[in-house]
Amino acid sequence: MESDFYGLQKDIWKFIRRQRSDLNEIIKAEAIDDDTWSKYLSTLYSSNIAEVPTDNTRNIPDIRSIEVTNIDQDDVTNALRNLKNRKSAGRDQIPNELLKYGGTALIEELTKLFSKILKNQKIPAEWKVSILILMFKKGARNDPNNYRGITLLSTTLKLLTKIITNNLLAKTSIAEEQQGFRTEPTRCKLELEGKVIEQVSQFTYLGIPTTSYGDLYHEVLQQTIKANKIAGCLKGPILRNKHISKQVRGRIYKAVIRPIMTYTSETRADTSKIKSLMETSEMRTLRTIEGTTLRDRIPSKQIRERCKVKEINEWIQHRRSEWNNHISRMETTRIVE
Repeated sequence: MESDFYGLQKDIWKFIRRQRSDLNEIIKAEAIDDDTWSKYLSTLYSSNIAEVPTDNTRNIPDIRSIEVTNIDQDDVTNALRNLKNRKSAGRDQIPNELLKYGGTALIEELTKLFSKILKNQKIPAEWKVSILILMFKKGARNDPNNYRGITLLSTTLKLLTKIITNNLLAKTSIAEEQQGFRTEPTRCKLELEGKVIEQVSQFTYLGIPTTSYGDLYHEVLQQTIKANKIAGCLKGPILRNKHISKQVRGRIYKAVIRPIMTYTSETRADTSKIKSLMETSEMRTLRTIEGTTLRDRIPSKQIRERCKVKEINEWIQHRRSEWNNHISRMETTRIVE
């Protein structure tokens, strides 16, 4: 039975987390009456909307002057293809899956319905009714400001708005300053001596992947994978070799494997997720040196003491202090300073 548990522990923990989320997701707000909710929600988005400037020096088409008068089956099919599964339905209880897999007959009926709506410029009254779910965040539960509202709209209405958005984007261009409604971030045009410099979202420099969107976790993950590969190569001949003392094997880990994971760690800001990733990778290697597994339930601190290895995040913090002192001792004329 114990072996079955360890073989299925990933699935078991997924089930437990799912049950916990289901229990914590819905909280009854009995302490807040309906009048308080009504006043809070009526003033939530009551700020004045700024006037849209009429200056059009860049010859960008005014979106208000564009009319979407015709919707064909290709528009509906393309919008249906991009619908996500397992999304909450609105008051009509029509999920996205029902629209996506309804077949050609449903696409024809949706096309007729959407075309009629555009022609009459009026949507069904049922689509104007939504379901508001208030999610508790933190703080006092009798304070409406501590709740986040999620509105469940009709999936058919959202499908129509998606089709209209696609048609508008096909007929107009987005200003470079705008970041919303973009599939890719904007990039500036760089030139050097008359030559345009190619811009990419990711490249590898000195073996370290660098991204334009600052995905530091992905960079550290790649370093950790490389370190684990080296540890796998040394696993048989060195790390599990009983003819070599644990202290010597620990020194080999510190000299060969740890530098790969901690490369550039002196100048980066690690998150709790990155720290957990490196600690997990380090303990996997140290348990190989110690000849134990998680089932033995030996504390990590005890394994580190036996291998004479300092905890990796504490070691990184010490290295950062040394690097900071090194920079501080430099003269002000140095480029680094």
